[in-house]
Amino acid sequence: MKVVLLDDVDNLGEAGDVVDVKGGHARNWLIPQKLADFARPELLNRIEQIKKTGEERRLARLKEEKQIIESIAGKIITIYAKSGQENRLFGAITSQVISDSIMELFGTRLSRKFIRLASPIKHLGEFPVELRASSEIKGEISVIVKNEDDREKDLAAISEAATNAETEVKSEEGTGPEAGNEEKTTAEAPEDKPSSSDNASEG
Repeated sequence: MKVVLLDDVDNLGEAGDVVDVKGGHARNWLIPQKLADFARPELLNRIEQIKKTGEERRLARLKEEKQIIESIAGKIITIYAKSGQENRLFGAITSQVISDSIMELFGTRLSRKFIRLASPIKHLGEFPVELRASSEIKGEISVIVKNEDDREKDLAAISEAATNAETEVKSEEGTGPEAGNEEKTTAEAPEDKPSSSDNASEG
């Protein structure tokens, strides 16, 4: 079945492309998601406009991805997974898993196609992962894969550190400006001096 892509679709084409797809894929996914439509004559006459709109969307997305990559470059992302002997994972950490973790940690979505993994991660450890939207827009993050059993221990350590930091701040506030004001008030208290009438009587 021939359809016209209304937006870019991974592994299929860009907006304005006319492609052959299976009928089920078109009816169940592409058309309901407004990613494509049937290649009708009136739509084919609008190919150039569809391509122009697609290019505008592409540039806008690239700008957004640039901001995301710049904001998370250099960050460390910890992912917990079940593992067995020789630190092998029961499964694998894919670019989609990393994308989901970025969303969970930073509240922003980076497309998995910009997360460049040579192959899925299948062992515990720390791995540098390249982020690349273009030759100019790129960065790197560190992905630490830890055993699922370490999750609770790590969360407890984070909670304890946060509590200690809060206690330290409160302690500093307790010995802060108030104490300084009290010392200043004492130091500036006026001394008793003889009045002018006393001086007159002495004379």
